[in-house]
Amino acid sequence: MSDFGLVAKYLKSIEEENSRLLMTNICAELFKNFADKQSIDKLIYFMQGILRPKFEGIEFGIGDKYIISSTAIAYGYDVSYVNRLYKDLGDLGLVAEKLCEERKQEPLFKKDLSITYVYDTCISLSRITGKGSLDLKLKKFAELLGYATPLEARYLARYPTGHMRLGIGDPTILDAISIVVKSTKELREEIERYYNLTSDLGKVAKVYLSTSDFSNLKSNVEYFSPVRPALAERVSSIEEIFEKQERFGIEFKYDGIRLQIHKRGKEVKIFSRNQENITRMFPDLCSEISSMNIDFVAEGECIGFDIVNKKFLPFQVTVQRKRKYGIQEKVKEVPIYVFMFDILKINDEDLIDKPYWERRMYLEKYFKNYSKLITVSDLYFPRNTDDVKKLFHQAIELGLEGIMSKNLDALYTAGARKFSWIKLKKSYGEFIDTIDCVVVGTFRGTGQRASQEFGGLLCCVYNQEKSRFETIAKVSSGLSELEYEELGKKLSEIKLKKRPKEVFSLLEPDYWVEPKFVVELGFDEITVSDIHTCNMDESSSQKKGYALRFPRLLRIRDDKDKDEVTTVKEIIDLYEIQRKQSRVNH
Repeated sequence: MSDFGLVAKYLKSIEEENSRLLMTNICAELFKNFADKQSIDKLIYFMQGILRPKFEGIEFGIGDKYIISSTAIAYGYDVSYVNRLYKDLGDLGLVAEKLCEERKQEPLFKKDLSITYVYDTCISLSRITGKGSLDLKLKKFAELLGYATPLEARYLARYPTGHMRLGIGDPTILDAISIVVKSTKELREEIERYYNLTSDLGKVAKVYLSTSDFSNLKSNVEYFSPVRPALAERVSSIEEIFEKQERFGIEFKYDGIRLQIHKRGKEVKIFSRNQENITRMFPDLCSEISSMNIDFVAEGECIGFDIVNKKFLPFQVTVQRKRKYGIQEKVKEVPIYVFMFDILKINDEDLIDKPYWERRMYLEKYFKNYSKLITVSDLYFPRNTDDVKKLFHQAIELGLEGIMSKNLDALYTAGARKFSWIKLKKSYGEFIDTIDCVVVGTFRGTGQRASQEFGGLLCCVYNQEKSRFETIAKVSSGLSELEYEELGKKLSEIKLKKRPKEVFSLLEPDYWVEPKFVVELGFDEITVSDIHTCNMDESSSQKKGYALRFPRLLRIRDDKDKDEVTTVKEIIDLYEIQRKQSRVNH
């Protein structure tokens, strides 16, 4: 059996398994038995459904219709027949597998596939550009499918769109790597730290699984390889800030686009909070930064500003910078301020393991009032709760979200949500808040939307302990009809025939979608529910979960990945906050 055939066999076992523990063990067994350890990074990328880490921006450049055409060419079928089969099965992988089994034509010669050959061929496909490039990609991918066995074809056909349908994410792979190296999960935290520093799971896996020498992994920040961002915990009151942190400073919380800026020599790259390269959005910012006489990796919040009315613009306006065309026009229409709030590297010195107060000194030195475009976020040192309260109200008056409290002695916690940073938003103190959810299903329209295929969303939060998404709301209000229509088109491209493995739901939407798009929901309160599964214990006779009362969709969070959505633990904390407030009010 070829090594790609072995991979396909293990992936099938993972896909058919529901136990998280067993899926992790199967992953570990695959890594142990994968002979070409020097190519294990390519295996990891294949399992993730990517060609390279997101920050490199390397994509296939072919979608469903081209995969359908390639499948038709590879196995001798008419495209219209393959299309009909795809509508019936709802999975390009199953279509390719079935047609490979019933193929009408054989390739000119046979070839055993290896993960290296598959991966390298796909990388070469991504680099084909120019006139006729799509047709050439189509034929080359058809050739690859032609060499495959039916089971290999299943995973090959899924790869270009990234929809591998394995039901596992990065946490499972991290656990599996630890099991291979130590036979337990004890290395998970260490491995995850290196992943958080590099945002490159293939690179980290290759070091751990291909050698026992981990000296190549250093706790340092690399230029142009984004660090996964530190995250803030939330509290319900100012008093809790004093309980959680001894020495702290207060910043305003801006509702903008979080940027991680890398500058070395004249080269500048800017990454979003989910490691996407968004440099092209900010030609004005790049121009100013490139002339600085230092190298650095720093974080800032970009927020649009209405020069005429002297006020900050809402996120929906600022994010209009995120476009492929007409960037220069948007630069003029949406001027920005960038408030630098942390720095991780200066020249050749790493700062990530320095306390915040020391990192802050570098920020003040190099970025304070640097230009009309760039400055440092103000940091205040309140003496008591009244001082914090004044700052909180001042932030609200400026049209901002609230405040952030930073532990002055804390190190930078890459990729982690800890009380080093605390957020207090303007909605706290009322039974109104916002959470981030991933969309897992859609419902057809009712009432005025009865004629529409898209009329509502089934939304989930993430249960970290059980590594799954759990439902918390069915929402159909908040956006304009045009926005719902545009979102519906995006979701129709990732329809599924059955519930995703990583989703726990008692509700059955009209169609499932791959967990991918993140939305921000507002609501009035959190209630106990026997319909929604957030924090539900299946083994209990009284199956109760949490749900949102009067949920409404506030915006689509293109800047967030599904692994950044609100967690079940956060929902439990919010529910307790709500109960405390209710007792106070009554």
